[in-house]
Amino acid sequence: VWGALHGFALVAERVVSAGRVPRPVGKVAAFAGWAATFSWVVLCFSIFRSPDLTSAVTLFERLLGLGTGGTISLPSAWWVLFAAAAVLHAVTWRTRTRAEQWFNQLPAFVFAGLLGIAAAVVIFFTPLDAAPFIYFQF
Repeated sequence: VWGALHGFALVAERVVSAGRVPRPVGKVAAFAGWAATFSWVVLCFSIFRSPDLTSAVTLFERLLGLGTGGTISLPSAWWVLFAAAAVLHAVTWRTRTRAEQWFNQLPAFVFAGLLGIAAAVVIFFTPLDAAPFIYFQF
């Protein structure tokens, strides 16, 4: 199934690239194309990762709100955190040149200290137990 979906996406890309379908231009169109490609890949990988087709259908039903049940829910505080992270990302992306200039003006020992703190934060949040790589399970 995953291979057929992948083949369908390749055919669709070739049809658009060949000019048989009008291709919108601009930043919004580019973002829409990126979002559509990302969504398609995630949906196809969900099918690939599911143990059987019934599990994949159940997953998609729950994603669309059509299925019942479920054992995991995300607290609303996490959605606020995700929104804040998205805003922070957008703001820092627009001001990255100023940030680069600011970091370049720092003394080397201050920059090294900040880098060490960032590394310590990453290590603090790294899980101690490792999950095996997915392909080792087959």
